[in-house]
Amino acid sequence: MVGAITLSGIDLMLSSCLVLTVVASILAGPPAPRYSMFVFPPLEGAESAYPSALRSDGTLVGSASPKPFHPQSLAVMTSGDVLASLPSEFRAFNAALGTADSGLVVGIMGLAPASWSDGEGELLAPIPGYFSGAAWDVNESGVIVGTHSNDLVGFDFSVYWPSSETGAIELPFVDSPSGAAFAINDAGAIAGALSVEGALQAVRWDAPTLAPVVLPLAEGANGGEALAINALGDVAGRCMFPDFSSRAMVHWREENVTLSLGTLGGFGSEARAVNASRQVVGLSATPGAMTGFLWADGTMRDLNDLVVHSNDPSARVTLAADIDDDGRIAAEVIIGGRSDGPRRIALLTPCRAADLDCNGIVDAGDLAILLGAWGECVGCSADIDGDGTAGAPDLALLLGAWS
Repeated sequence: MVGAITLSGIDLMLSSCLVLTVVASILAGPPAPRYSMFVFPPLEGAESAYPSALRSDGTLVGSASPKPFHPQSLAVMTSGDVLASLPSEFRAFNAALGTADSGLVVGIMGLAPASWSDGEGELLAPIPGYFSGAAWDVNESGVIVGTHSNDLVGFDFSVYWPSSETGAIELPFVDSPSGAAFAINDAGAIAGALSVEGALQAVRWDAPTLAPVVLPLAEGANGGEALAINALGDVAGRCMFPDFSSRAMVHWREENVTLSLGTLGGFGSEARAVNASRQVVGLSATPGAMTGFLWADGTMRDLNDLVVHSNDPSARVTLAADIDDDGRIAAEVIIGGRSDGPRRIALLTPCRAADLDCNGIVDAGDLAILLGAWGECVGCSADIDGDGTAGAPDLALLLGAWS
């Protein structure tokens, strides 16, 4: 009888422990993603570089300059593990701002809208009477969106180019042409902002010829901008508040709801991209500095806390400019541990679940990490199957992925 009671007691304790582990795993939510970061070396004579956009093959585009934020800038793109400059007849104010998997790149040359294809660059044809502006994005069909600047009255207005070979056309507006078109998806939906009743509001054009849809405001906000759009028509950007602060925001198209994503403890934040998995990236103020963030499943995280492997350990992520549907992130980093240090372009690649040290291979190093974490392990990288423990099922997954 005593033995039976003892065994029952042990069974009860084991069951209780299992329940607690499962509950803890559920409360902890999905494990945070982990990233391997590659920092691209600078171009000769251009110590700093800044990312703008990312293709599905991992190619990044952006700009580079001799010093941080210097006007004498080059448009650049990655080629393998290095940066390459894009041609321009201008010495200053050049930048690649958007790109498509077709290879077309768009941006600015000397403060005018421009495009590059097959290594050759050219200015885009403006609306007659205008010159300055920017080409912000392009889709797989070759449709380009951007802005023209009206220098006489001091505002930008939204335009599109049906192709790089055609002239600019003004996009429809609500009650004022003042605004910008920042992004376009492959279905032809455009994200941007327009002045509506005297306030800047986030808008979406479902096609270049259709009237813009003014997106609902986030709770408490009095304005907004839509800076990015995914394949689903969800947009990301920022919302503005009466106290002059701004917060990263997303608008989910299917639910027709706009959310303020908050900050990482500072005064403001801004979303720069959203992918088809509804992962959002951007930048946020913290009590100490600006930092790049990833927002997913209702949680905003500092990307610096998620990088577990880097070819430059001194690099700190200050901005996340884009994210593709595979979860890769185009990031700006500062190197050398100084806030005024050189900027670099970096690519963050999600680690495979079994690659516990995130070095690109699954080997004895990962096995050592798993064995060292054996047992209850809620939220740790060794819990490959997400059941709250590092155990035999995780070992089987790791061995099955062995490099």
